[in-house]
Amino acid sequence: MLKYLFSHEILAKQFVDIATSYHIESNLKSKQKGWEVQLVDELDDLTVIQLNDYYTDLSKQDYELSHPREIMSPPSEVTINISLENGVTIETKLDKKILNKLTSTLNHDESNLLLTSIANAIQNQEESS
Repeated sequence: MLKYLFSHEILAKQFVDIATSYHIESNLKSKQKGWEVQLVDELDDLTVIQLNDYYTDLSKQDYELSHPREIMSPPSEVTINISLENGVTIETKLDKKILNKLTSTLNHDESNLLLTSIANAIQNQEESS
């Protein structure tokens, strides 16, 4: 009798379905920390290899379900490109909360005009100093 262990019932049931497609009798048992699929029939080597390949694939899925990847939090800043009057493009970072407030009040063109005007004013101030 061969035994296959799973942490998630849905994957254990999928393995039972695979065994059934090979006309193999199986039993699904709940264990303290997961699920066990027992294959009752005596199997030839080729079938065991094929079932082990399926089990390997399902085990990877089982692991991924048990160990989800850490979700990265979105950045708190947004990079904005501003084209100055002299043709130079500069990058600046803006807090995402401020950008959201700005764009909730002004449309895209108005926001762009405001930021470009501020950047040009700073550039002109620096050039006249």
